[in-house]
Amino acid sequence: MSATDGERLEIHWLPLTREPEYLARVEAAMGEWGVDAVHLSHRLCHVADSLIDDPERAETIRGWTHRFRDAGAKVWLWTHEVHAPPPEFVREGRLDTDEPGLYEHLAQKYRHVFDAVAPEVDGVVLTFAETQFPVYQASRIRSAQSPPARVAALVSVMRNACIAQGRRLAVRDFVYRRDEVEAMREAIDGTYADVAVMSKCVPHDWHPYYPANPLVGAWPGREQWIEHDLGHEYEGQHLYPFADLRTLWTRLEHGRGHGARAVCLRLDRYHGDCGQSALDTPWGRLELTAAHRFAREPGVELDQVWKDWEATQFPGARRLTEVATAAAMKFLFPMRMWLADHSRLPSYAYAVSHLNDGNADRLHTWTGADRDRETDDLFRRMPPSWLAQLLAEGDEARALAQRCVETVNDTDDLGPDAAAWTLGVERLAIWADLFHAYREAFFRLRFADLQPGVSRVREIELAVDRLEQTIRAHRPRLADQQTESGPSALTRGPPHELIDDFRRRIGALV
Repeated sequence: MSATDGERLEIHWLPLTREPEYLARVEAAMGEWGVDAVHLSHRLCHVADSLIDDPERAETIRGWTHRFRDAGAKVWLWTHEVHAPPPEFVREGRLDTDEPGLYEHLAQKYRHVFDAVAPEVDGVVLTFAETQFPVYQASRIRSAQSPPARVAALVSVMRNACIAQGRRLAVRDFVYRRDEVEAMREAIDGTYADVAVMSKCVPHDWHPYYPANPLVGAWPGREQWIEHDLGHEYEGQHLYPFADLRTLWTRLEHGRGHGARAVCLRLDRYHGDCGQSALDTPWGRLELTAAHRFAREPGVELDQVWKDWEATQFPGARRLTEVATAAAMKFLFPMRMWLADHSRLPSYAYAVSHLNDGNADRLHTWTGADRDRETDDLFRRMPPSWLAQLLAEGDEARALAQRCVETVNDTDDLGPDAAAWTLGVERLAIWADLFHAYREAFFRLRFADLQPGVSRVREIELAVDRLEQTIRAHRPRLADQQTESGPSALTRGPPHELIDDFRRRIGALV
């Protein structure tokens, strides 16, 4: 498998962690890796108001902007709009986008950003989703305009504010549902050709089984950047080995084949200062190397990337990485479907909503495949044979993780990253064990909910007891592991809340 011939692609890095020691390491690595641009996003800047309202934070951002530019990179500032508009434009909780004063407010806001708040940034990256008033949706908006027209109007005012100050605008087409994708396509069709488009490689959020984003290549001739998540928000956040290199390569090829001009790489998920970054793990550097070589060496073979990387590790490093990745895919994505909550054990409600329905379209809607529609239906019905398959898959995941531990134990010389491999496979086994115990409890309980009168309550009670025991057994080794919101964040709430909720649900069955 080789990269499609073509011109050199730009490389953009996205460090999501705000801690200065981590950003200094990003800065130091930029020259070695040949980075063209850095995005100040997520914890650095989600909305421009966070800098306008906090002079100290703005000063910090100005400092890093200057340093990244000195290192030879352009700097793009992220923002989400519409956020915190003046109250006179909001009526009964809905934003009136037909009010002309709203657009003058936004123009003034970004003139101030460029004049005083972040004067050295090269441009702004605008996202329409995950903000106070998403203009492409109807529930928070009052307007006689269509959603595409509202998006185009917002892009126009933002673009003009940027151009007037000698900056550029890029827009992210990120949405949650298939009908929103088509509306976004129509909206961006009607905007200025000098507005760049930044698209995730997948149509919604990071999911290893999602197809390509249908908006990749939707605007021939327009500058388009493709975003990839090497911080693995949903695939372990660099706690354990994960490198789905074949999928990454396929997505890179798809982008180049559809005219993409830049590859945008997320490096971490908020905990880069703890060593949970693509810069800091051997499997993360493998993916970084693959993306950079793809962008800079058209025609390079994927197998050559693997071979050159393995030569820096130990014989068998490729096979270990592939097995570890397969284990994580199985315990995080049962039967290819969404389960884990940002790599954490999910609450019962989260798991149910993300296996089917929820706040976004799920796998079968994006792929249109009969296989995925059937899987969706089986999760809705949970026949006994399906429960058996789900429990068996959990056994397989745990066995694969144990194989990785045995490989490391049986290898005399693990090379210069020995400590990372040893710790990584230990953590892989822990999380495989946690998700195995979770799966035994959750899917038995879900089966009882959907097949009343069939399940044996005592089996569920024992499974929940085992889950609690497993969490307690591994808790000492979880104290230094970060997932999304802090150490040992197994779930959105404390682990006892998960167990208590499961037991309340068992009580409702009796």
